[in-house]
This record gives sequence, structure tokens and C-alpha cells, in this order.
Amino acid sequence: MRQFEEFEATALFCSTCKQAMPVNKRLLLILPDGELWEYLCQQCGNSVGTKKVSSKPAILFLERSPDFIGINSNPDAALSGTGENRDSGTDSY
Repeated sequence: MRQFEEFEATALFCSTCKQAMPVNKRLLLILPDGELWEYLCQQCGNSVGTKKVSSKPAILFLERSPDFIGINSNPDAALSGTGENRDSGTDSY
């Protein structure tokens, strides 16, 4: 059992303030494999650290059959939805 899946910083050492200070977290970058967060000192706004949160890809690619996009091995069948020849000159609605 994992008790600590992910740590969240509430205070970090700030070199400007010369002590551990409360921090705010802000999203810096969205990367293909996760997100990069920046921790900022609440007192002076100085950047005191970063954190990369890895995530699984959210995009799922599905393989489609050639018929789905209109590619068919028989070009005449693609023109006529029922297999009839459309060049007969008569249209039935």
C-alpha cells in the first residue's frame, strides 16, 4: 500500500527571505508527458522550486477500417449505395 502517492509543498526555503516560507503553486508548462509546476514564495514572489507531474496520455487513437473513411476496394459500390448503377438516368426518391 502506498501512503504517499504525491507530495505537495506548503513551505520551501526562499533565498531572498532567508527562511522557509509558504508557497503558491502555479502551472508553468504543459508537456507531452505531464505538467511542470512552479512554486513561488508568498512573501516576495521569488521562484523557489519546480515540480514535474507525469501523467498518462489523454489522447486515445483508434484504428478505423478503410470503409469508415470511404475507401472501398470496389469504386462502383461506393458510388451507388445499394449496388445499383447510378448512370441509368432514373432517380428514385
